Amino acid sequence: MSTIDRAAKLRWSQALAPRHLLRSANRVLLLGVVLIGLAGALLAPGRFLTTANVGVFAGAAAVPLLITIAAAVGLLGGVIDLSIGSMSGFAAAVFAVLLTHHYSYAVALAATLGCALAVGLVNATVCVGLGANPLLATIGMLTALQGLLLIVLNNLSVSAYIPGLYNFTNEQWHGVPVLLVLIIAVGFLATAAMGYTRYGRHIRAAGGGNQSSRRVGIRVSRLQVGLFLLTALFACLGGIIYLGQDGAAQTTLGMGLELQIYAPVLLGGYSLTRGGVGSVVGALTAVFGLELVANILNLRGVDPSWQDIIVGVVIIAAVFGDVLRGGERFE
Repeated sequence: MSTIDRAAKLRWSQALAPRHLLRSANRVLLLGVVLIGLAGALLAPGRFLTTANVGVFAGAAAVPLLITIAAAVGLLGGVIDLSIGSMSGFAAAVFAVLLTHHYSYAVALAATLGCALAVGLVNATVCVGLGANPLLATIGMLTALQGLLLIVLNNLSVSAYIPGLYNFTNEQWHGVPVLLVLIIAVGFLATAAMGYTRYGRHIRAAGGGNQSSRRVGIRVSRLQVGLFLLTALFACLGGIIYLGQDGAAQTTLGMGLELQIYAPVLLGGYSLTRGGVGSVVGALTAVFGLELVANILNLRGVDPSWQDIIVGVVIIAAVFGDVLRGGERFE
């Protein structure tokens, strides 16, 4: 093992000093998801555990879970991108408009992915290259993308039904949503990569301490640029999936998605003030649980505004949990 790898492993072990707390948090989250599932079966008997509702849940949870994978990996490397929701909506808009102008699927996909990578590169340049605060910088990109979304759609909903994509996003195998299974599998692969590969160790080390990681030869800036590109790319894929599910790009698509992702991710053991700490599986579990709550509330006919209240409570709880773990003081 090289000196860099040994230093990265050391930094990773330091960053995960309270790892027993993370493991305990993951167990609590998993237990919470199980209890939420039982509550759903009791509160909506005959509707919760049906093939139709499983399909509805899978459709609603697929994109948040997919983007969560990239967001969780990014946070491990000290990267946060609050523009991911607007990026999803913008990508769906670009893809839909290009298709309505009779461009081929390949050209429309390539152009949409190119736009996403350009956005990721701008975020990386501002945050990594110029050293801007990523929270503030990506909020600026969020606002800019919302404006671009309205311009691209001309303030109108644009229909773009794609039969193959629609069938893929809604396909079930013996009642099990195929897309959801694939996304969860990608999440476990990401977890394995973060825990057992050199690249994953370097990401954790970079997130846990930029200066010390640079001193041992880890190219922190290059890693973080790659993570910004990764989050933008996954957000773009999420937008395309949204388009496949709905058959139309709307002016409100993706709004609030960043909170829907980052709020439960923080509850899953991550921190906005420091990287290197967290588990991709824990993040996915937390997002899965929040989506289950939303599904149960919908089945019960509860006002959707309560979902916003729940997200707010989750954020407050996550911040409080980060304070208990040490916040910025932890090294």
